Amino acid sequence: MDDILINYTNGQMALDIPFIDWSKKMVYKYCLDNKVPIQLTYSCENGTDIPCGRCSSCLDRGDLIGTS
Repeated sequence: MDDILINYTNGQMALDIPFIDWSKKMVYKYCLDNKVPIQLTYSCENGTDIPCGRCSSCLDRGDLIGTS
């Protein structure tokens, strides 16, 4: 994908995916260690305005932040 983006934009853009090999717990720990305001983030596979609390993204998130 990075090669396609670089070629398509004549080198003006590139794709960087630094967390691709990290688990969700590793990303969460990184966020905590670096004071990333995770309370402002949102993840819901159902695409609702308010997290549904039932999809796998919501359940994983609840397990990580201790709300499920």
